[in-house]
Amino acid sequence: MKFDDVTIKVIKTPGHSFDLVSYLTDKKLFCGDLIISTSQMVCMREEDLIKTIESIEKVLKEDFDYAYTGVGVSTRKEAEDYYRYLKNLKEKAEKLYSEGKSIEEIVNAVFPNLRQMPILMEFVSEKEWARENMVKSLLGLPRD
Repeated sequence: MKFDDVTIKVIKTPGHSFDLVSYLTDKKLFCGDLIISTSQMVCMREEDLIKTIESIEKVLKEDFDYAYTGVGVSTRKEAEDYYRYLKNLKEKAEKLYSEGKSIEEIVNAVFPNLRQMPILMEFVSEKEWARENMVKSLLGLPRD
């Protein structure tokens, strides 16, 4: 899109939702909940973290200094760190799943230092937001 002397690149970035788009202008990426943080332990049932990883790979090919997200402003390095965090969680979950571990065992293994906030989010949302959703999403499994 172009408005006078301002050009905005529209980038399809599904994952958090199937129709998420991000906007890039003047080395600033406006990406909603595509990028969260390395402390994320829960996600919604319908999130597709495999697509999120792919979408982050796509935006990291772009030239930006800051990502304006649904949870604040992240530097490019923080976006890269979040990408590595998700990739690492996915690899751990896949390894444990291939060893025959249950989803509950994988959840406990990949999130060993449980904090109060994820527990509260799971309880209040009746597991709409849950660690189990995150693990199943990373494994490409259906969520209830």
